[in-house]
Amino acid sequence: MKRYLLLFTAVLFLSLSACTMVPTIPPNPSNPVYTVAVLPVYNATTDVEAPQMVREAFAERIQNYHYSIKPINEVDQILRNQMGITLGGQLEMTTPQKLGETLGVDGLIYGYLLNFDDITTGVYNVKKVRAGFKLVHAKTGRIIWARGQGVKSELTSGGLLGTGVALARDVQDRQEGMEPFKSIKGIENIPGLGDWHLLERQTEQSIGDAAIISLGGKLIGKALGVHLKYETDRMLDMILVDFPAGPGAPVGVAVLEEPVLPGMPPMPEISIPQPAMPQFGITGYMDFGDRDFTAIMKITTIDVHRGGKQTYTARIARRGDNFRSEYNMRDIVDDPKALPPGMGMVVSIVKEGAKKNYTLYPEKKKYIETELTDTEEEEPNVERKLVGEEQVDGHPCKKYRVRVTDKDGTISEGYVWEAEDLGGFIIKGDFEEEGIRTIMEMKNVKLITPPAELFEIPPGYRMVSGMMDIVTEE
Repeated sequence: MKRYLLLFTAVLFLSLSACTMVPTIPPNPSNPVYTVAVLPVYNATTDVEAPQMVREAFAERIQNYHYSIKPINEVDQILRNQMGITLGGQLEMTTPQKLGETLGVDGLIYGYLLNFDDITTGVYNVKKVRAGFKLVHAKTGRIIWARGQGVKSELTSGGLLGTGVALARDVQDRQEGMEPFKSIKGIENIPGLGDWHLLERQTEQSIGDAAIISLGGKLIGKALGVHLKYETDRMLDMILVDFPAGPGAPVGVAVLEEPVLPGMPPMPEISIPQPAMPQFGITGYMDFGDRDFTAIMKITTIDVHRGGKQTYTARIARRGDNFRSEYNMRDIVDDPKALPPGMGMVVSIVKEGAKKNYTLYPEKKKYIETELTDTEEEEPNVERKLVGEEQVDGHPCKKYRVRVTDKDGTISEGYVWEAEDLGGFIIKGDFEEEGIRTIMEMKNVKLITPPAELFEIPPGYRMVSGMMDIVTEE
């Protein structure tokens, strides 16, 4: 069951990690900057679309910081028509005073994108995003605030070989620091650009499996428009940890000739919440046993600190060692219209006995077949304590407080409800880990053996080799 539900959540991870949650902070009347323009981002990468994506994400993040933000399309039009500027690398050809006067703003936000990498080698696969930003007082040219940060997610394979390569690359990143970018004008006053934060490191036994996962994630991410979105959001979380609030009112105070924040202290250690993927709310905690059943699974994820919330549902069924889940991606992604054709309905069929996983796309009548690998997963230590009895969705339940310690020492605590009229079947779990709360509810549970045809490839479906064959036509 653990393997089945992990396969189900793998695709959902991309859309869930794309959620951005903006903090609420009070205004700062002493800040001389009221109107702000987010300028084109300097691009030191080979990705031509990434700078604009990062720029728009930054502009969206500061909406709640009490500034009047000039629309990006207006900024671009004015820069192009009146100053001949279309790229972030051209901004150093003029002055903040001239930019502020031309754009009619008090403050300018300069951005520098140094890494936007998705590297797949099989043994070592890494996603890296690094950028820096600074807020400049347009009239004086002084830096009010600046901050940079690099983040990365790693997927290794090959046992000690993959781990050794990952550690060597981490050392190389730290030693390399800012050396390749020291010639870029304007970044010398941005602290933190040489720092790297490891978001997560996952391992796969098979080098081939690791490569498939990495390449598949890249293709799906680009198809859905969320490529490296998780890494970008986590990077911005860290960069904006001390971003100053605006005055919250039109300009009417005296302009300060000195920066509001003359000294920038080192960024404090912070704990960045993991994406709202319900993996921890499922594996090890929602044990459905060995019984055949059908149900509707509802999962709600909540960012405890920032208040973001997302809910989605799936139909699931089990017959022996076969498992089926089906869900509609249009109910999950923020913009359903952005989904490529054929990426709406998705069905996953896992045949544990045959060591096969089939991902079906009914709208295209196509499917992808992958091999299941035999991996021994160390079970977490689960402590249960009966705390009472409650009714859940019409079922009389025993409520247990559960404390789970994973093999890496991570501790999660929460509750599960076992339906007495369903033979102890767990119909609800409520857990919190690293600031993310996951509530998993089983609706319309039927302890029956579902039809065998639900776990077979329907007639008329054609097997294809990968995601590109799904989202494109012949």
